[in-house]
Amino acid sequence: MSRSDSRPSTPSGLPVTDLIMVLLSGVLLAVGLYMVFYYAPLLKHNGLPWWSQKIFYIHLPVAWGSMSGFILVFIGSVAYIITRKESWDNFAVGAAEACLLFATLVLVTGPLWGKPSWNTYWKWDDPRLMSFFAMWLLLVAYQILRMYTEEGESKRLTSAAIGILGSISVPFVYLSVKFGNTLHPRPAKMQIGSKVQITTWVMLLAFFFVFLLFFRIRRRLEGQRNRLYRLNQLVSDLDE
Repeated sequence: MSRSDSRPSTPSGLPVTDLIMVLLSGVLLAVGLYMVFYYAPLLKHNGLPWWSQKIFYIHLPVAWGSMSGFILVFIGSVAYIITRKESWDNFAVGAAEACLLFATLVLVTGPLWGKPSWNTYWKWDDPRLMSFFAMWLLLVAYQILRMYTEEGESKRLTSAAIGILGSISVPFVYLSVKFGNTLHPRPAKMQIGSKVQITTWVMLLAFFFVFLLFFRIRRRLEGQRNRLYRLNQLVSDLDE
């Protein structure tokens, strides 16, 4: 029996921890979305249409999740390079794919929010937009490498290198707002009320559990995929 099989699970086979995260993220998302549309007031002073303002409550949590999730990518990548243990590679893969999902949502919601704010969906000379886009491209490169490169240590080491490079890019993305000439609003200069803050924190917490749930599931699937690959290799060797 493998280590993952020995963990407590529900009758459906879902680990208890994952079930708890499903419930927490589901409840928090339901409460958060209710607060977004019925509790949080519109920020009339900024002149944005109501639907654009509501996107903020999705855009901010997924942006934070996509960048803070790189902490897990960095930990898994460095740990694999040091230990060469497959479990750490699975760890990094799960985190990187969760980061890619959240970063893609950022690139979808950002322009929808930016059009009524700046009268443009995208600016190719904006340091925040382009630094984040570069980070997203690194995540895409990571996934392409995982999908189309032959299995082995070389693949894992290259993935770890890309993961570390992506992690190093995060501070540049964050500081681009503070020091760069960007259209992106500076959080320190935004004046928001308590209801908006409470709603934002509920959505942040909801997406935090969504990220962890996706990360855990993807990490476990990568481990199962690796075991299936080794089993297929063993069968092929026996047939020969």
